[in-house]
Amino acid sequence: MKQSRVILGVFVAGLLSACPVAVAAQGGTDITGTIPLETSNINSSGLTASGAVITWETNGGATSQVYYDTSSHADINDYAHSTEIDLTLVSAHSVTLSGLTAGTTYHYRVKSEIPDTVFSTISDDGTFATSASGGGGGGGGGGGFGSQLIGIGLSGTSPFMDGNGRAITAGEIKTADGKVSLSVPVGVYIWNAAGAAQPFLSAQPLANPPPAPPENSLVMAIEMGPNGVTFNPAVTLTFNYKDSDLPSGAREADLYIAWWDGTQWVKLLGTVNASANTVSVQVTHFTSYALLIPAAPPVLTPTLKIAGPLTGTSFDSGDVTISINAGNINLVGDNRPNAPGEGRVVYYLDVPIPTTPGASAFSAAGTYKESESTTNGWTGLAPGIHILGVQLVQNDHTPFSPPLFATVSVTIKAAVIAPPTTTVPIPTSESPIITTPPTPDQTKPGWLIPILFFVAAAGVAVFIFWRSRRPEAKLKYTNR
Repeated sequence: MKQSRVILGVFVAGLLSACPVAVAAQGGTDITGTIPLETSNINSSGLTASGAVITWETNGGATSQVYYDTSSHADINDYAHSTEIDLTLVSAHSVTLSGLTAGTTYHYRVKSEIPDTVFSTISDDGTFATSASGGGGGGGGGGGFGSQLIGIGLSGTSPFMDGNGRAITAGEIKTADGKVSLSVPVGVYIWNAAGAAQPFLSAQPLANPPPAPPENSLVMAIEMGPNGVTFNPAVTLTFNYKDSDLPSGAREADLYIAWWDGTQWVKLLGTVNASANTVSVQVTHFTSYALLIPAAPPVLTPTLKIAGPLTGTSFDSGDVTISINAGNINLVGDNRPNAPGEGRVVYYLDVPIPTTPGASAFSAAGTYKESESTTNGWTGLAPGIHILGVQLVQNDHTPFSPPLFATVSVTIKAAVIAPPTTTVPIPTSESPIITTPPTPDQTKPGWLIPILFFVAAAGVAVFIFWRSRRPEAKLKYTNR
């Protein structure tokens, strides 16, 4: 008896080892074993002129792949087309076919397998037919006309859906306050988390939403449900806001929509339409969504200084160029709304600078120039002292508060008049020639002094010679 029980146990263990699903034994103990992998509920739906959706179920998690052709084949590898293998192990399978020919009957077979095992299943041949170009859907097991999508907390034009959760008409639904809207185009599949058609959608403002990320402000938040609903392809979610909803100093262009992933807000790439006050994104599932905006950066006070010329500078001509240094401000083009950190420059000539808050900073015509340049030239200034002024203004041409202006005085020198030039006429043949006798020179010529010196020296020499030859008066002669 004991031996027979052992043999029976070995037989059961061997049988169970051939199957991939869990089987519960008596007494509540789970015994993991396997049975052959099988497919069921094979269906084609969402039929259009160029596409179809093939769905099926397996009795265990397995891959998904569809083979299809315009004729049936005994060998699955003989089908002309096949989809890429989806390696996600699921028991509810869905594969979308595209690029099909309108008004054509297709044969298809589905294949699922468990990787790295011998377990694989291939279905029998099935068929579906694409609709004629511009026509409606049909085919084996395909969904027909269903009902209009129900909106809870949503109103507007709700789309009609077929039995497979595919929108057969476009829809535009929004919350009662009009702050959030959803645009559903034709052809979108709306399914719940189990992969079945979702008959209703809901929207409810979040009374206590998760806090905004650091350096951001939360404008509004809403719970779109049921949570886990998916859209294939994506639908458009739009937030409508008022200017008064935004924090002071914030830039509309920085608005964005984010979804809550359970731990943080995840930013989505969207489109901001500042003129319509809307922000739109494409979404593929429902969860909590929020409209957020980065905090306005600190606005530094603009600074202004005249770089040149220095006050008191003199110029020979009437052409003067003034240059400035403008700090903490972005000088922008004309015809823009006021924005923190932006502005323009007004240059003045010989007039008081208008600084009245809220009033135009322009002076009389011809006495000012407005631009976004840090230099300005004045030409043809008259001789004398001139006052050159400059002011930083807001984009609407009004002064800042407090006003930011500076002045410098320069002098244009008067033109120097040259003395008249005397021109001596050139004598002509008809003009008489006048000669003037020379005037005696009253100064002694320079050669007279050496001659006089030479004469005096010669006289002295003669005198000495004569004196040396004269006999002495007392000389006595004797005879010997």
